[in-house]
Amino acid sequence: MLWMTWRQHRVQILVTAAFLAALGIALLVHGISVSGALGDDPSGARARDRFTEVSTVLGWFPLVPLLIGIFWGVPVLAGEYERATHKLAWTQSVSRGRWLLAKLGGLAAVVVITGLAFGAMISAWLGVFDGTGLAGHRFADPGLFTVSGVVPAAWWLFAFTLGVAAGAVAQRVLPALAITVGVFAVALFLFMTNRDGFAAPRQLEVTAADQGVGPDTYLVGSRWLDGQGREIDGDAVDRVCVPAGAPLTESAYYQGGCRQLIEYQPADRYWLFQLIEAGILLTVTAAFVVTTVLRVHRRTPTARVG
Repeated sequence: MLWMTWRQHRVQILVTAAFLAALGIALLVHGISVSGALGDDPSGARARDRFTEVSTVLGWFPLVPLLIGIFWGVPVLAGEYERATHKLAWTQSVSRGRWLLAKLGGLAAVVVITGLAFGAMISAWLGVFDGTGLAGHRFADPGLFTVSGVVPAAWWLFAFTLGVAAGAVAQRVLPALAITVGVFAVALFLFMTNRDGFAAPRQLEVTAADQGVGPDTYLVGSRWLDGQGREIDGDAVDRVCVPAGAPLTESAYYQGGCRQLIEYQPADRYWLFQLIEAGILLTVTAAFVVTTVLRVHRRTPTARVG
């Protein structure tokens, strides 16, 4: 069964391996060139430029798991049902459970391994920028958080089992594709816009321009307060906080007694948030697997051919 699974899905496996190899080489070459230039870049301007030229591309990589769901997950069952090749497997000596375990288990293991490799390569590249204030983007930037650490493996497995479950339910490729794209898009949007709520943010009152949170923190939000602690509407900050006739400099906002309340997630919560997100995704993944198993076993058995 494992050999048959390889024969049926070797194109996806080889294409993914080639993608990871190309990505690894590109990040390695870029990282080496950046690390060699950091010593001659006291202002950090060159580092920011080099960081941006790659991070802009990586900002699209949270969509990579969707490709796993489409090209790895959907064909596992939807493709079998459309071609009716599942009937041959189910009328042989192989049980449905063993057939599904071989297809789902073997591919899922490969998905997890490749997802971990994907996240490790991007994390290693981000490590080149440690000490520059740019590495903190792995936490603060929703896209970079999604493609670094251990979360990519959870997202890849989530998308894969989503595609399989969609195929088990729809039993046709195109409807399964639509379900996979729709559910994945909603899930990605919800995580990227609500991730800062995994834990209550810390608060910092800033009373001078030289105060603030570190560059590696995840900024949740901020608001201005007057001398009595009342929140100031954004349009009125200049009028309330800056003394009459004073230039609009950053320090001028604090001269009138105003202060800024900053809500943030500290950098040391990065791995906590990674584990929380991975745990949620794996829980939903388990639900997809259960759905798939129930749908496969519910199908009417087909009489033995011949």
